[in-house]
Amino acid sequence: MKTIHTNIILMLILALSYGSLFSQSYGPFNPANNANNNSVGVNDWTNHNRVISSNNSYSTVSTFGFSKYVEGSNFGFALLPTDVVTGIQVDIEKTSTAMQNVSLLNAWATGTNRPLSAGTNRMLIVNISFENATARNITNVTYGGRALTQLFERDLFTTFYAKTEIWGLMEADLALCVGTNITFTYAASVPVENFEIISSAVYQNVDQVSAINHTTSSTRNGGAGAYQITPALSTLVGSMSIMSVFCGNPPSPMQALGNSNAFSVNSGFTERIDFHVANAGAAATGGVSQISDKSSVAIGTEQPSFTFTGTTNRLVAVGISLRRARQFDNNVSLRKAAGYVGSNKALAGVDWPTSDTYVTYGGAGDLWGTTWTFAEINDPSFGAGISVEVRNGTANIDNIRVTVFVSSILPIELISFSTENINETVNVTWATASERENDYFQLEHSRDGSYWQEVAIVKGAGNSSEKIDYSYVDKTPFYGKSYYRLTQYDINGVANQLGTLSNELIVTKYLIYPVPVNKSMFLEGDNLMNSEIFVVNSVGEIIDVEQTIVGDKISFNFSDVKNGAYFLTIENDKTKKTERISVVHK
Repeated sequence: MKTIHTNIILMLILALSYGSLFSQSYGPFNPANNANNNSVGVNDWTNHNRVISSNNSYSTVSTFGFSKYVEGSNFGFALLPTDVVTGIQVDIEKTSTAMQNVSLLNAWATGTNRPLSAGTNRMLIVNISFENATARNITNVTYGGRALTQLFERDLFTTFYAKTEIWGLMEADLALCVGTNITFTYAASVPVENFEIISSAVYQNVDQVSAINHTTSSTRNGGAGAYQITPALSTLVGSMSIMSVFCGNPPSPMQALGNSNAFSVNSGFTERIDFHVANAGAAATGGVSQISDKSSVAIGTEQPSFTFTGTTNRLVAVGISLRRARQFDNNVSLRKAAGYVGSNKALAGVDWPTSDTYVTYGGAGDLWGTTWTFAEINDPSFGAGISVEVRNGTANIDNIRVTVFVSSILPIELISFSTENINETVNVTWATASERENDYFQLEHSRDGSYWQEVAIVKGAGNSSEKIDYSYVDKTPFYGKSYYRLTQYDINGVANQLGTLSNELIVTKYLIYPVPVNKSMFLEGDNLMNSEIFVVNSVGEIIDVEQTIVGDKISFNFSDVKNGAYFLTIENDKTKKTERISVVHK
């Protein structure tokens, strides 16, 4: 027979000690107070009070430059003195609207004199395509005395060398330019039948942090017919695709110098330059540069093809995509009563979303470069603020919310929690190794784990550093599978759930006869073959009674047992049942 002394469905051995910690979080909570805070930036937010909830009503700033903090505070936290702050998370619901797409400000033209108009987030693009009998490189390009940055280059060398270089100059330098002349310098090389075509334009609403979204290029040595740049150029919403195609010899038949109309381009691109230049000292030489652009309204690709009036040679194709200007975080920080402290969590180089999106800063384990007490978090002046660098359109904040992560000191050390089924009752036991300001325990049971009923209130020890055993017998348990939950309450009324157990109570009926017992007794019932069955006397001692299996029942021989009261115990993995029997020898 199977020997099982207790029916412990689940034992919780918790590696917890007096003063140990368990993790939890408070929030996310919305602020009750709000403000423009001038600790950083200069531009005010309008309707700063609208950060207190997520309702599609916005605090906004559209003035170009750096904003002040839009701030939320007084989040209503009520941390306990036993809470140790381990992390803070700020979620800011934000969006960027009314953004201007990249557009052409000063038209494409050839030559080294480039007019410059007033605009916002401007970028000068200089395209230089050239051919020579040997390899050559341009080492620097200037405009109005300011040095340009090379954006891309591609070359092809056959019997001659064809190359296109694209250079750019951003708003900060354009504002300091003196004059309108473009100059460039070749590295040391020998010019042989050399010529170049210099074209330039100014675009506005271009991102000043990362202007180039994508580049692509390809080449072809000779050939006739249409040509398609490969691979495709990636585009973004509001970006500008610029395509430059240069052939080392003009298409045959020869085109007129100047505006040659040698090329055409499809896919919705607008041709800006189609220009033929030749070396005056070499007959039947030269090349044609064709430049076109197209504004993008969506994320996608552009892969135009170009058609020529004749046969080309040494073809170089280059494509670049200009990203439109974006909003960027300037500063995202937390404040205490004395002001803003700790780390700036601004997401560098990450553009703001164009639809309402919660963006997360910090998190569990992140203290933002400083320390926090429960009192500082509970203080109404505790807050979070965000400053934005407005570059294009309007920055909008819908909501600022904060979550605080803590480790809390446990009020008790629970070392066990278990159940045992005895005679259609459930004995629930638990033990503590130490207690601190422990008022009482609440024991509940539930049929489904969702709806709970109180079973008992058991008084706690208050303060203790010794092991204490607790138990309660549930005399009205649920049959079948059920659940028990134990919750501890400290003297301040704060509840701490300690654990949940599952229990299965099987009601088994047994038949004992004859009664009272003379010399023999029979036991019938369920699961007898998997049970341990023994007889004890009135003082709890197990006595030796011969047991014999007879079919599906068990026979007991009481011939040598004295008259008196005894207890028959039947125990298996489902239940433990004890029946009182009387032995009377006639």
